[in-house]
Amino acid sequence: MDQETKHLVIFDCDGVLVDSEVIAIAVDQLVLSDLGWSLTLEEIIDRFVGGSHAYFVEVVEEHLGRKLPDDWEDAYQHLYREALARYLRLIEGIIEALDTINLPMCVASNGSHSKMEFTRL
Repeated sequence: MDQETKHLVIFDCDGVLVDSEVIAIAVDQLVLSDLGWSLTLEEIIDRFVGGSHAYFVEVVEEHLGRKLPDDWEDAYQHLYREALARYLRLIEGIIEALDTINLPMCVASNGSHSKMEFTRL
């Protein structure tokens, strides 16, 4: 039996399709400082970029020496939304690059569904 090869291109969203990483990192710096952990942008990149949200929370709790309340993020969500609404841009040239691909495509992300809905342009 002859099997047909299937092809699919899967894109990450943050940093590939939209330039959201730098925005989120800047807000992360404000949030972490408010929680009591001052880090440089470079330290945030080294520690957290590419990691899951659960990993972020785990490392922050470990550093602070305390568990964060279940609703700790509620006070900060508006900072991310406002920054993304103001500064989010497509990666330069991504539309032209996507237009050249003649295969099925999809987007995968480590971000939540609500974040993905918000960051789609």
